[in-house]
Amino acid sequence: MLKLLLHFHYFCIKLIISKSTKYTSANFKLDAYHGTFSKYVLSIKADNFKEIGSDEWAGDGAYFFVDGIQESPINDASNWVLSRNKEESGEVIAVLKAIVKITQNNFLDMSTNDGLKIFNYTRQEMLKKAEDAGKILVKKSGDDFKDGHVINNIRDNSQIEIVKINTFIMFKREKDITLRSRLPNTTIISVVNTNENIPKGSIIQIDFLKV
Repeated sequence: MLKLLLHFHYFCIKLIISKSTKYTSANFKLDAYHGTFSKYVLSIKADNFKEIGSDEWAGDGAYFFVDGIQESPINDASNWVLSRNKEESGEVIAVLKAIVKITQNNFLDMSTNDGLKIFNYTRQEMLKKAEDAGKILVKKSGDDFKDGHVINNIRDNSQIEIVKINTFIMFKREKDITLRSRLPNTTIISVVNTNENIPKGSIIQIDFLKV
């Protein structure tokens, strides 16, 4: 019975995703911007972007800023590095542009209502399953159940490899005035299977800034 319910759950996720991605009827390419230090540029160009485990924003993957609600994804990419790496003062920040290949099946746009409906459906199903089994969703002591856990679950049960979200990030300016908000200030994507979805030849350095 449990296997049948799980199968139905996964079927529902795939059905909702297929309905919400009808507009992606043709493949297209998305410009994405990644902030790093210049000393890492050559290794990224040679080996592609490193995927990280993230249970907080948009799940696992390599992270990029893309055109969305912010003024400039390029500025956000450099500001992200500036706000997170005080110990590396004197280094040169580099912004890399990459081309991400989007298909009908590999992209979930959670900056849309349809994308958020998929997320909310999956979250409710995960909560219900945990309640029915009398289990907690995060096993490690002290951890919280976060958005990234839900997004990783969606990925595990579909062909989704690229997720786009609007989110709030505390850049240096926000940190300096201790600004906290529940409303987003930027748009990002996370990409798994980077070697397949990001051609290494598309990675170019477009901006730099001395810290």
